[in-house]
Amino acid sequence: MFLLAGLSGINTVSLAQVNPWTFKNPIPTGRGFTGGAVVDGKIYVIGGFPSHYDVTGVNEMYDPVLDTWTEMDSLPVKRCAHATCTFNGKIYVFGGLYPDPYADAQNNVHEYDPQTNTWTQKANMPYEIAFPGIAVLNDTIYLIGGTINAYTPPISTVMTYEPVTETWSEKAPLSSPRALVTACVVDGKIYIFGGGDENLHDYAFDYVEVYDPATNSWTAKTDMPTSRMALGICAMDGKVYAVGGFTNGVRVVPTNELYDPVTDTWTRKSPMQQKRLMFFFGSVGNKMYAIGGSYPVGSEPFLVTSVEEYDPAADTVLITSVENHPNRSLAFAGLYQVYPNPFNGQIEIKYELPGQARVVLRVINLLGQEVCTLVDDNMPAGFHEVTWDGRNKYGKQIKSGIYFCTLIIDNKLSGTRKLILQK
Repeated sequence: MFLLAGLSGINTVSLAQVNPWTFKNPIPTGRGFTGGAVVDGKIYVIGGFPSHYDVTGVNEMYDPVLDTWTEMDSLPVKRCAHATCTFNGKIYVFGGLYPDPYADAQNNVHEYDPQTNTWTQKANMPYEIAFPGIAVLNDTIYLIGGTINAYTPPISTVMTYEPVTETWSEKAPLSSPRALVTACVVDGKIYIFGGGDENLHDYAFDYVEVYDPATNSWTAKTDMPTSRMALGICAMDGKVYAVGGFTNGVRVVPTNELYDPVTDTWTRKSPMQQKRLMFFFGSVGNKMYAIGGSYPVGSEPFLVTSVEEYDPAADTVLITSVENHPNRSLAFAGLYQVYPNPFNGQIEIKYELPGQARVVLRVINLLGQEVCTLVDDNMPAGFHEVTWDGRNKYGKQIKSGIYFCTLIIDNKLSGTRKLILQK
């Protein structure tokens, strides 16, 4: 514990913090709107767009044990915004946009065998699709929602594919059309999260629905705390981690929220260090991996090459819990982990507000003395990000050492993070 001076009503603040996200060897080809799957403990990242006006069929395999990348045989037809899954030790790729990110969707299907490093073209889909959700349940592949390109209305259609017979059938539709929805399977049911509206840019949904194959029906569940599309979803130990994505206000977020299907409740967990959307997110063993993706910078996308390994067991300190909270939105206020840390040059400081509030964000030294004030204003609800360049309130560079960032919301200390400046 460390005593912080000069903060009214605050006696001690714990400095214990564990960052469960670790950067690993980056992917050789940074790309957005990519797909991926896990076979025999290896991750295959397939297709995507490596530039603003091009798509690729590159297939790169990541070995989490060795932390190495290997280039495999490329997808025969380049594409992005496709759907990818594993079935019986093989990888299936459906639809997607080709020959560029602004083209119409395709209806082709390809099967990849990691054992022989070969691709086989299968019978075409009965319709063209991009940006759908995908899940495998009871030896059947489900394609959920989607659209034919980035500027046409999404659909509510749910189609199933039987890989053995290469046959298609239609199931009960979603309650509303959506694309960029993400899906996973827990206890024999399909859960879908979020999605986007008709032009995939203006509005992200917070909807959660569960599909029961026994009744061929969808049921609404508790909404996600953060509306998002193009996020990553991974189920582990009967719970679902919803990570990253694109939210309202044209913002990409590193948010990590945990859903418990049994209690139908949400809990805030430690966010990724790199914000990203439309990336690979999946598990190998007891770890999860966020790979690639993109986010908009002005009119151009920034293509992410970083790989982050997430250890849920190490994420022992909850930023916030929303279980049984009388007002779920009020439970979300906090200061995220800082990155990079230690830092040389500048550091990103992120925080979130449940509603409009008076915010004071300060950097202080080991004696509790103010170094500088980064924010002192009434701020709206939502996710906020501030960059500190290591200067004090007089604009002068400070020396290397340990400092602390404190977030005060409506005159109450909400969080403290240790900052390590190394020059």
